[in-house]
Amino acid sequence: MSKRITRALIRQKLGAGLPEELVDFLTRISTQKAWFENVGAPHPRDVLVVRAGSWRAARRTDKTLFKVRGPLWHKLMLQANTPRNNDRVYSIYSKSKEIFLRSQGAWSKVQATRNLNRAYGMLGEDVGFAAGAIWMGDLEAKQFWLNLVGFYLEGHWPCGWYGRFPRGKLIVF
Repeated sequence: MSKRITRALIRQKLGAGLPEELVDFLTRISTQKAWFENVGAPHPRDVLVVRAGSWRAARRTDKTLFKVRGPLWHKLMLQANTPRNNDRVYSIYSKSKEIFLRSQGAWSKVQATRNLNRAYGMLGEDVGFAAGAIWMGDLEAKQFWLNLVGFYLEGHWPCGWYGRFPRGKLIVF
């Protein structure tokens, strides 16, 4: 069952001292309902990405994106620099992911197909990572995750990375 997400609920779940940009991001992303409706379709930014041609091809590339996401997240945790800040960043990540997925009713929808299960899982993680990057104020990580989330918002699945980061291109289905 989906749940309406309000600014007050976000502040209640994530605690005090949130940047307005983070509250705005979570409020905006929680209202989107049409995820993955344009997978496989052309995209205006096609010249900037590598296209995956099918769900199967998209699933095969997701490990390449983990190799980019992991080091960026690790960098954020190192920047947090203290156990208390590390705990706060992780809390922002996990609670943002939970708030988002519950707002979508995704816990029941993801059972529909193996493809959507993996795509929704990555979407939830990327929303959490973006929230952590916004809270930390790290420009490189924030730009990376907000770019990923932008493709999700447009109905596509950013599913992999081609080349070495930061050079290379996002793989999108």
